Amino acid sequence: MRCSALIYVTCEKPHDGLARASVDVRRGADVILHFPCPARMLCDAMPSIALQPVGQEAAPILANLFEFYCHDLSAHFALRIGADGRFGYPHLSLYWEQPESRFAFFIMADNELAGFALATRGSSATRDRSDFDVAEFFVLRMHRRLGIGAVAAAQLWDRLPGHWVVRAAIKNEAAVVFWRRAVSNYARDEHIERTLTVNGVTRQVFEFESHTV
Repeated sequence: MRCSALIYVTCEKPHDGLARASVDVRRGADVILHFPCPARMLCDAMPSIALQPVGQEAAPILANLFEFYCHDLSAHFALRIGADGRFGYPHLSLYWEQPESRFAFFIMADNELAGFALATRGSSATRDRSDFDVAEFFVLRMHRRLGIGAVAAAQLWDRLPGHWVVRAAIKNEAAVVFWRRAVSNYARDEHIERTLTVNGVTRQVFEFESHTV
């Protein structure tokens, strides 16, 4: 079964560009053109995405991924490595000590590790302690620009229904662009976007309601 995009046009003048398709186009002629379907091409390229809860036994794996994440963030923040050559993340153990308010997931792409998503109940950007917050979110570079991050984010929001807060530092322009697009598409433009400065760091803040599943 061929997947194609169907375009029906009426030509007002001859179009030299169609000569490559060996189509005889004359003024006023109705032409149906078949092109490969962009959606089908995207589907063929998109791996299967899933969120996998991170158990405490997998903490060393998450800690390893955090090193790549912190290295990326060090381009925007003054992160320093320790004497052991690692950035480290002192709050990681809290995700198993406080399971009612902290949630850790691996992002899996075709059953391979592609990144992680950490969420908390309570956000530094709001006063409502029941709000959900995207605390940390990371996709390995080899898996970026494939739509994996947006799909994983949507799965995270669906998994924990409620009011969500997403924060991105203004100086991390790529993150702001990514979250603005991901939130806008997910919330169907029914979201709030504002700027907030805390401890000298200015962030773009997005707020929205997640879907009921």
